[in-house]
Amino acid sequence: MDFKADAYRDDSVPPPYKYIDDPLIYFGGVPFPNPLADDLFRVSQGLEQDVPGFDVYVPSAGRADQDSFLATVNWDMPSGMQFRSITSWRDMEFEWLNDGDGIEAFLVTYAQVDESELFTQEFQLISDADGPLTWIAGLYYLNEDSSSDIAIPLPLGFGLPLAVLINGSSDTEAYAAFGEISYNFSDQWRLNVGARYSYEEKSAFYVDDRTSLGLPAPGIVDDKDDWSSVTPKIGLDYFWRDGVMFYGNITKGFKSGGFNLLAVQPSYDEEEVISYEVGVKSRFNNDRTQLNASFFYYDYDDLQVGKVVQLNATIENAAQATIYGAEIELQTLVTDNFQIDLGISWLETEYDEFTTGDKDLPGIPEVSLAGNDLPRSPNLTSSLSGLYTLPLAAGAALEFWGNWQFVDNQFFTPFNRPNFEQESYDLLNASVTYRASENWDVAVYGHNLTDEEYFTNALESGVPTAGVDRVVPQFFLGAPRTWGVRFNYHWR
Repeated sequence: MDFKADAYRDDSVPPPYKYIDDPLIYFGGVPFPNPLADDLFRVSQGLEQDVPGFDVYVPSAGRADQDSFLATVNWDMPSGMQFRSITSWRDMEFEWLNDGDGIEAFLVTYAQVDESELFTQEFQLISDADGPLTWIAGLYYLNEDSSSDIAIPLPLGFGLPLAVLINGSSDTEAYAAFGEISYNFSDQWRLNVGARYSYEEKSAFYVDDRTSLGLPAPGIVDDKDDWSSVTPKIGLDYFWRDGVMFYGNITKGFKSGGFNLLAVQPSYDEEEVISYEVGVKSRFNNDRTQLNASFFYYDYDDLQVGKVVQLNATIENAAQATIYGAEIELQTLVTDNFQIDLGISWLETEYDEFTTGDKDLPGIPEVSLAGNDLPRSPNLTSSLSGLYTLPLAAGAALEFWGNWQFVDNQFFTPFNRPNFEQESYDLLNASVTYRASENWDVAVYGHNLTDEEYFTNALESGVPTAGVDRVVPQFFLGAPRTWGVRFNYHWR
């Protein structure tokens, strides 16, 4: 029996929004000067923890607390089979406060408080490993209760109830039964066949109160829905020689639908994907070098896509999308003390069918985004790392680590607007670690040593801009040059 418990506490301020338009256009086309538009590492934060006119207060600008427990029980049965039980519990609390307007004046603050409690139980029955046929069968159960409170205070409140308030809860129950068999019909060939049945039921109740904006009544969602799917898998492994295996897999994947507590909308549909993958895993040079490569092709149906429409963070299903690419991973020991890691990924994405509304084109109900790239999908990413270990007296050692990362151009929204595109960028990271023994070590590290300016994500502003025929980009800043000291101690 193995038991694991952990507690995580994070009180750091979340990444700020950054607006690079100058002037900023809000509320009927009123321009606001943005003198910090050209300096990406200077931001204006006008945070408001009280929601004017309401009994709502956000205790902190950023907090993420998580407690979890995991118990794994393995029983070697007299028959040679193994029974395994995996039980987990997790409790999460999350607070987030962010400046939604990007200028020094208090105009729009976004506040969110979430709580979630999750329980899962899985049982597995595993066959005896002797013989050409092996198998695993199992049952899975999940239960999650969550709640969310969201407030968006709006400008010119003067203590009046002028805000968007969304609060509610959702419950999820999921069941699954799965099994997989592997059959070695020769020393070189192995066939893998499996399937999983999944069933999920979700219920939601929440209130979207915008009566302060002149709307007639709060929007209420009180609904329940369920989804199910059978997802098979078939794969073939070929062991060419010792240390080299070629493989091919065809797998169907399922992601349940759900309810979106950020907007008044019905449940969105499940998404499914059929995955095709071929590749090779190898070790050579006396096991000092490992080389893995794969090519994959994903065919999505009813892909779930999120976007912001007039203060509503909606979720809808794109009809079809295709993703394909290749990955190469290389790890080698150049000497006993020097290791190199290299990773390269090539990615192509495209919406095959997707029509949706675009508030940048007033008067046009829907546009087709077929042929557009999926958000946050750079064509090329790569990483190169080196680790040199310098042995010292009494079993101690110094470790020198350096890492270079490259991320290609990418769009942040399905519309592929040029003003929502992140150009390619490079990051350089390094650390020096003093490892005194197997029990403890201390390290000095630095991230983004060249102080590269880049964004990690962008949202389309949901602030109404009547008479303005464009959306306002809200960028999330990547961290600037960051350094720190890290200490690890292991009780053994």
